[in-house]
Amino acid sequence: MYEETLLSLSRDTRFRCSERPAHPTSERRNPACGDEVSLRADLSGDRITDLKFYAQGCAVCVASAAALCEEFNGIPLKDAQARLKQGLDFFAAEHEWSHDWGTTSLPALGAVRARPMRMACVRLAWEGLREALATSE
Repeated sequence: MYEETLLSLSRDTRFRCSERPAHPTSERRNPACGDEVSLRADLSGDRITDLKFYAQGCAVCVASAAALCEEFNGIPLKDAQARLKQGLDFFAAEHEWSHDWGTTSLPALGAVRARPMRMACVRLAWEGLREALATSE
């Protein structure tokens, strides 16, 4: 079940850029496996808008970037840091997924916890957005 959700997310093109953004909001690379994620977003208003990604990497990395964009497009900037922390804590197995937050795609990413080496692939885009939000304050 989760495997199919991950594959579906990795094929989702709604938020994917066909080329690396000229002026990315954030760029992250995992030197251990070569995954790369560039994020582009408008953080100038009171909400995250136009959040898109460009990724070169495994299906888990691409699926995670797609889920991130699905989750964070349109949310208020004031809520973004707390929601990022919830997601990263969930990925670190510090708490379970809650229906109170997050899309139904997130449990599939959490299932990757069974393979700890792959969690860096899951966290890459999420840590990129956290970095971008920190520098935009």
